[in-house]
Amino acid sequence: MSFQFVKGALVAVALVLLSSTPARAADYASYPDGSVLIDASKNQRWLIQGGAKFSIPSTEWSYFNNLLFTYFVSSSTIDGITSVPRDGTTLQSRGDVSIYVVIGGWAWGIPDMNELEHFGGTSNVRIIPSSFNYWSLDTAQNGTMVRERSGDPVYVLFGYTKFWLPTSADVEYYGGWGSVKVIPNGSAASMSDIPQCGTRLRERSSGVLYRINDLGQKYVIQNPSSYEWANHYVVPDGTLARFPDGAAVSCIG
Repeated sequence: MSFQFVKGALVAVALVLLSSTPARAADYASYPDGSVLIDASKNQRWLIQGGAKFSIPSTEWSYFNNLLFTYFVSSSTIDGITSVPRDGTTLQSRGDVSIYVVIGGWAWGIPDMNELEHFGGTSNVRIIPSSFNYWSLDTAQNGTMVRERSGDPVYVLFGYTKFWLPTSADVEYYGGWGSVKVIPNGSAASMSDIPQCGTRLRERSSGVLYRINDLGQKYVIQNPSSYEWANHYVVPDGTLARFPDGAAVSCIG
């Protein structure tokens, strides 16, 4: 097995959500990694890696052909398996050169062999179908705190972007130092600095609720509804200043 690593600007990419029932909570598979699940009713096959499911296109059935761990299952069994691997799962698409580690529902680029050794080494890399599209959908888990392996800055993730936590008090507010997860060196810079359009945010000491528009600008939500109050994220004081004020522009797509 040969490996090559993410070059240039490291890319933190998102994992695709494959379930046809996204509103339903899904669990890690009870089948071992490397298992192939066959849904005969839909003529579909799925690979299990990191406890998650990956769709296998028919063109790759012969490659992912595990005679020891092949199971015929129902569609409901497939629907009940998550598409987000466990933290610490390292992934490489078949035929691709890049390797990523999943931390907090996000795939962080691993830059070199030295860094890979800190995340389990080559023997820990899980091969997935070449058709897997890391860019299809973001699944970063809101409220996850991360820091680079050799770095001091700690960030909290909300709306598919990171917010710096400047003080220990901020870290404690979001769960404490024991909740901070380690990501590869250099990978934090590759995450977008602009939240997903529609993300609702307010600073810890403020009662003003903002929404991010499609231009990466913030605007005040006038007379927020109970739904908006129940579906917003609290970020460290002062961090919203980096987003310019804008108009209530609708999200595209």
